[in-house]
Amino acid sequence: MAIKPTGVVKVVHPESVNFNMLVPFRPWRIMFAQRTQYHSLPGKAAHMSCLYRIATTAEDVLKVIVIRGIVFIEEQGVDWEGEIDEFEESSIHILGEVDGQPVASGRLRFLPDGWAKLERVAVRPRWRGNGYAHGVVENLLEEAAKHGAKKLKMHAQVYLEKLYGEFGFHRQGAVFDECGIDHILMIREDD
Repeated sequence: MAIKPTGVVKVVHPESVNFNMLVPFRPWRIMFAQRTQYHSLPGKAAHMSCLYRIATTAEDVLKVIVIRGIVFIEEQGVDWEGEIDEFEESSIHILGEVDGQPVASGRLRFLPDGWAKLERVAVRPRWRGNGYAHGVVENLLEEAAKHGAKKLKMHAQVYLEKLYGEFGFHRQGAVFDECGIDHILMIREDD
């Protein structure tokens, strides 16, 4: 038995849909589902939303390492020994995916002196410019808060000072070299 068409089907490319008409405008639309966040910039197609979660499985951690390998080892020339360290297992890793593709990651480490340290924030090159680094940092800060961290710090690449400043971090001290890249210490102390 053949299926007969009953109407006209119009194919619409996702980029041509005005999503601002479908969803009330907010600078960042954030929906929580357990420990997961979806971030979607207004006007971006739905398929560009990034799903963030804590890396809890071996596959998730492998995806995080792949992202960092692409960004830090391949793109920025950091040695394997400088990128992968003894803190991998004791850290909280955030993984961001778009349509199942690992695109962004970051790491949170709790230090013995009471500080929480944000580290290894990375977005694969072709996925930059979509706010995914912001999503990673937001998730890292949320996890730090859940663990009661009030003092936060990071070694930020110099050109990212403005990005981290948007989250309340401020520069402390002079530029220093870490793995052949200029970095600055940035801190944030919450009340």
